[in-house]
Amino acid sequence: MLLRNLPVKAASVLLAIFLWFWVIVNERNPILEQPVTVPIVASDIGAGLALQEDLPKAEVRLRGLKRDVEDAAGKVDATVVCRGLGEGSHRLPVTVRKPEEVTVVSVDPDRVSIVLEGIISGGRPVELRRTGDLPDGYELAGVTYSPTTVQASGSRSRVDRVSRVLASLDLARVVPGVPLSLSARPVDSAGAIVDGVTISPNSITVKADLRPLVVSQTLPVRVRTQGSLAAGLELVSVGVEPPMVTVLLPTSRVGEVTHIDTEELPLSAARASFARNLRLALPEGVNLISEPEVRVSVRIAVPAAPSGEAGAGEDAPPDTPD
Repeated sequence: MLLRNLPVKAASVLLAIFLWFWVIVNERNPILEQPVTVPIVASDIGAGLALQEDLPKAEVRLRGLKRDVEDAAGKVDATVVCRGLGEGSHRLPVTVRKPEEVTVVSVDPDRVSIVLEGIISGGRPVELRRTGDLPDGYELAGVTYSPTTVQASGSRSRVDRVSRVLASLDLARVVPGVPLSLSARPVDSAGAIVDGVTISPNSITVKADLRPLVVSQTLPVRVRTQGSLAAGLELVSVGVEPPMVTVLLPTSRVGEVTHIDTEELPLSAARASFARNLRLALPEGVNLISEPEVRVSVRIAVPAAPSGEAGAGEDAPPDTPD
């Protein structure tokens, strides 16, 4: 009895196993329908022709196993073939290329209108736009760039829209003495980028001259005196140590500040040679790198007296230094 209808029973078991396997597989990898958006590209455009405007994107609906549909998402292309077409308007079907494992359910749009125009070229001025901030401690002395005019090429209507070519200079990237190469973009009168236009040359060489806001200089020290020596005394010399000091000053004042004065040195009370520390009087905006004081030595002598008088023509005895 058990062996009766054995082939039928075996087939039933195999069918049940197959159905179970099919259900498990399809639960994990079901049939899926999914849209994919891709740009429509025009191919085989004749020499000397270009699209008047960019083409729209197409929504391609795919159907197949979930794994295959998901894998096909980046492998779908939509094109219109322009082989043999001349200037003017044309309405063309959209052709979709996709992997064999999936099926195309629909394409939206399935036809598009295009306009082919002749390619023209014309000179356009270059405009340099500055952005960002200069490195700390520098100011912009000047900017030069070349070329100042470039050629814009593309379909007639697109090139006609281009009013100028724009390059942006980020001042934070400027290195003194090092030229920069900047990409150029064709823009219309409102500053919007015009796509589909080729610029030649497509880069602008820019050189920005920077100068430091502050520079260091070594300048002589000048002793300022106040009043005069008493009658009978002669000022032989005024020495200062150090005779030169180093300062920091704005670039704009280079050549204007030629020396550094001391505070005033009074002479009217002096009766003999002396030495004294004096502070330096700095002009506005000038800062010292060296010490703020200098040592001033004043040599005083009595003028020559009649013959036979003691001390005639000798230096007056020095005061005790401060």
